[in-house]
Amino acid sequence: MHLCGLRPGDGDAVRQQHVYCDGSDGQIILDYDRDGRLLGIELLGASSLLRASALSTVEQPETGP
Repeated sequence: MHLCGLRPGDGDAVRQQHVYCDGSDGQIILDYDRDGRLLGIELLGASSLLRASALSTVEQPETGP
């Protein structure tokens, strides 16, 4: 997910913060720009972090050719 209307290439992520969730195989990665603004949130192992009903509503990103 990208925040504030930013898309990849609009700002370079210069710092990542990894958040490990106790009792889960999932991980959250927060991407920040050089000014400390949050650019994006990535969920690794989302199925262990979110309910199936929440995952079913997620739009898949477009893939290149």
